Amino acid sequence: MSIYDGLIIHFFTSNKLTNIEMTNSDTDHKSVDNNDDDADIFREGHPDPISTLCASISVGPLISPNDNSQMKKTKSKWWNYSLSRMPKTMRATAGLILLAIAAIIIAVPTVCLTEPKNSNATTTNDSTTGTIDLSSLRWSIKATSTAGVSSQPDADARALSFCIGITFDASSTLFIADYENNRIQKKISNAPNSTTIVGKANTNSTNTSTTLNLPTDVAVDSTGNIFVVDSANHRVLLWTANNSSLTIVAGTGSIGSEINELNTPWGIALDGNANKFYIADQYNNRIMQYELGSLSGTIVAGGNGAGKDTTQLFCPHGIYFDLATKSLYISNFAANNVVRWVIGDHSWTLVAGSLTAESGSTSTLLYYPSDVILDVSGNIYVADTYNHRVQLFLSGSKNATTIAGTTGISDSSPLALSYPYSLAFDKQYNLYVADSGNYRVQKLLRY
Repeated sequence: MSIYDGLIIHFFTSNKLTNIEMTNSDTDHKSVDNNDDDADIFREGHPDPISTLCASISVGPLISPNDNSQMKKTKSKWWNYSLSRMPKTMRATAGLILLAIAAIIIAVPTVCLTEPKNSNATTTNDSTTGTIDLSSLRWSIKATSTAGVSSQPDADARALSFCIGITFDASSTLFIADYENNRIQKKISNAPNSTTIVGKANTNSTNTSTTLNLPTDVAVDSTGNIFVVDSANHRVLLWTANNSSLTIVAGTGSIGSEINELNTPWGIALDGNANKFYIADQYNNRIMQYELGSLSGTIVAGGNGAGKDTTQLFCPHGIYFDLATKSLYISNFAANNVVRWVIGDHSWTLVAGSLTAESGSTSTLLYYPSDVILDVSGNIYVADTYNHRVQLFLSGSKNATTIAGTTGISDSSPLALSYPYSLAFDKQYNLYVADSGNYRVQKLLRY
């Protein structure tokens, strides 16, 4: 596939989005066939994100990250409008215009977004980078790998194996939950290799004080303490700065649904102004709030069974805590939506996706979203995992723009993604994507 296949240039005029889509007429494109038989996303022996514990509502098939058999080929035309009836002079002028547009597209392979003029917050201050202007959001559509080796899972210092969660610390060091290698990797910018700081590759992954079992997320607080979601051990661990062992801060190491227990937890978010953290307790369909020093948590969202009602969650994955509004943004994985739940409320409001758990690949629908993050302007970024793309919803909009990946295409090219599971920004608002099915972390440079 040419690096310009599927390129979409987006223009915002009066806060409305216009798309100009360009694809090669001779190129086969793939789209997800939602009618094929179910398949587990994880390999045999790994926890299934939509197990029978969450199957009270049918949400469609699952696709293996290594199985492209459920992709079908479709054709698309480069241009739908016929110029044949125009006068020759008009056709010549139109041809010159098209050539000029094509030259611009080839020269500048980026996605450019301009926020609505009524945005109240468009800058963020950082002691290292100065003021960052967010009135215009613009990233390269061609990503570069910053960790892992594309399509080559391994346990050496260069490689990853189905990486899930990613985050940065205050010094811009990248931390990666290396799921199948049962470890947390630290990647310093421009270093050729990563360093293992928690867990051990090629171990039996039992729930000891030094080992992990399929970690799904990682978070770092302002003092350098590292929180690890040890998913298959049903616990959350704390690795304090300059420590050599792990301390349990949530869960018991066994499956359960009491307030001191977890069932295959997935995502974590920290409250920056308090010793509190939030856990997406996946198969208990709830978000738990914990305070450091207490192993008993409080249900702050969900906990009413799996479902699509506004009082329920359905296998929550990634979560983002918005300190300003005291609310949680939740990637409600099996409900195919992202919801906002204010701490203290008893129900959520829809942010993106479907109210009825409908999956899809249009600009308003999602297909098993796994993560959500916000910028300082309130724009929302979603890892639309089974559509193999990253979606941007401008603040207040439910119509998204694809800023990474190609809808429905699982591929290892620099323009594509394969089951993106997590998102993170560095201090310059470069976007990082845990490209899980390609065993790598991709960086999209912001201009």
